[in-house]
Amino acid sequence: MKKIGIIGGTGPESTIDYYNEIINAFKDGRGDMNYPEIIIYSINLGKMIGLMRAGQFDEVTGYLVEKIECLEKAGAEFAAISANTPHMFFDTTLYFTITLTFPPFIC
Repeated sequence: MKKIGIIGGTGPESTIDYYNEIINAFKDGRGDMNYPEIIIYSINLGKMIGLMRAGQFDEVTGYLVEKIECLEKAGAEFAAISANTPHMFFDTTLYFTITLTFPPFIC
Protein backbone atom coordinates (compact mmCIF):
# COMPACT_ATOMS: atom_id res chain seq x y z
CA MET A 1 0.00 0.00 0.00
CA LYS A 2 1.37 3.41 -0.94
CA LYS A 3 2.21 6.02 1.66
CA ILE A 4 0.08 9.13 1.11
CA GLY A 5 1.26 12.72 1.54
CA ILE A 6 -1.22 15.54 2.09
CA ILE A 7 -0.55 19.27 2.06
CA GLY A 8 -3.03 20.51 4.64
CA GLY A 9 -3.63 23.53 6.81
CA THR A 10 -4.92 25.79 4.06
CA GLY A 11 -8.37 24.72 5.10
CA PRO A 12 -8.04 22.69 8.30
CA GLU A 13 -11.57 21.37 7.94
CA SER A 14 -10.87 20.10 4.43
CA THR A 15 -7.69 18.41 5.68
CA ILE A 16 -9.81 16.51 8.19
CA ASP A 17 -12.33 15.66 5.46
CA TYR A 18 -9.59 14.28 3.19
CA TYR A 19 -8.18 12.18 6.03
CA ASN A 20 -11.60 10.79 6.97
CA GLU A 21 -12.54 9.99 3.37
CA ILE A 22 -9.26 8.16 2.77
CA ILE A 23 -9.70 6.09 5.93
CA ASN A 24 -13.35 5.38 5.11
CA ALA A 25 -12.37 4.20 1.63
CA PHE A 26 -10.21 1.49 3.20
CA LYS A 27 -12.80 0.21 5.65
CA ASP A 28 -13.83 -3.21 4.46
CA GLY A 29 -16.36 -4.26 7.06
CA ARG A 30 -14.10 -6.96 8.48
CA GLY A 31 -12.55 -4.65 11.03
CA ASP A 32 -8.95 -5.42 10.10
CA MET A 33 -8.05 -1.70 10.16
CA ASN A 34 -5.64 -2.04 7.26
CA TYR A 35 -5.37 1.69 6.56
CA PRO A 36 -2.69 3.44 4.49
CA GLU A 37 0.06 5.42 6.13
CA ILE A 38 -0.68 9.14 5.77
CA ILE A 39 1.72 12.04 6.24
CA ILE A 40 0.07 15.43 6.66
CA TYR A 41 2.13 18.60 6.31
CA SER A 42 -0.01 21.38 7.76
CA ILE A 43 1.27 24.60 6.22
CA ASN A 44 0.94 28.10 7.63
CA LEU A 45 -2.13 29.55 5.92
CA GLY A 46 -1.35 33.06 7.15
CA LYS A 47 2.04 32.96 5.44
CA MET A 48 0.57 31.73 2.17
CA ILE A 49 -2.25 34.31 2.16
CA GLY A 50 0.24 37.06 3.06
CA LEU A 51 2.38 36.14 0.05
CA MET A 52 -0.69 36.08 -2.17
CA ARG A 53 -1.90 39.49 -0.94
CA ALA A 54 1.56 40.90 -1.66
CA GLY A 55 1.40 39.52 -5.20
CA GLN A 56 4.36 37.23 -4.50
CA PHE A 57 2.98 34.31 -6.47
CA ASP A 58 6.36 32.80 -7.30
CA GLU A 59 7.05 32.67 -3.56
CA VAL A 60 3.73 30.89 -2.97
CA THR A 61 4.73 28.30 -5.55
CA GLY A 62 8.15 27.97 -3.90
CA TYR A 63 6.51 27.52 -0.51
CA LEU A 64 4.26 24.74 -1.80
CA VAL A 65 7.12 23.03 -3.64
CA GLU A 66 9.24 23.10 -0.47
CA LYS A 67 6.46 21.41 1.52
CA ILE A 68 5.86 18.78 -1.18
CA GLU A 69 9.58 17.99 -1.13
CA CYS A 70 9.30 17.55 2.66
CA LEU A 71 6.54 14.99 2.11
CA GLU A 72 8.76 13.12 -0.32
CA LYS A 73 11.67 13.12 2.15
CA ALA A 74 9.29 11.78 4.80
CA GLY A 75 8.49 8.82 2.56
CA ALA A 76 5.28 9.84 0.79
CA GLU A 77 4.84 8.12 -2.55
CA PHE A 78 2.42 10.71 -3.93
CA ALA A 79 0.84 13.92 -2.68
CA ALA A 80 -2.48 15.72 -2.61
CA ILE A 81 -3.46 19.25 -1.68
CA SER A 82 -6.52 19.31 0.56
CA ALA A 83 -7.95 22.72 -0.30
CA ASN A 84 -8.97 24.79 -3.31
CA THR A 85 -6.85 27.93 -2.89
CA PRO A 86 -3.44 26.27 -3.45
CA HIS A 87 -4.75 24.76 -6.67
CA MET A 88 -4.42 28.25 -8.17
CA PHE A 89 -0.71 27.38 -8.29
CA PHE A 90 -1.15 23.79 -9.47
CA ASP A 91 0.45 24.16 -12.91
CA THR A 92 3.56 26.00 -11.74
CA THR A 93 3.94 23.80 -8.66
CA LEU A 94 3.65 20.69 -10.83
CA TYR A 95 6.32 22.10 -13.16
CA PHE A 96 8.78 22.55 -10.28
CA THR A 97 8.07 19.16 -8.70
CA ILE A 98 8.31 17.08 -11.87
CA THR A 99 11.79 15.87 -10.87
CA LEU A 100 10.55 14.27 -7.65
CA THR A 101 10.66 10.50 -7.43
CA PHE A 102 6.88 10.25 -6.96
CA PRO A 103 3.91 11.61 -8.88
CA PRO A 104 3.37 14.87 -7.01
CA PHE A 105 -0.38 15.30 -7.20
CA ILE A 106 -3.74 13.76 -7.20
CA CYS A 107 -6.78 16.00 -7.35
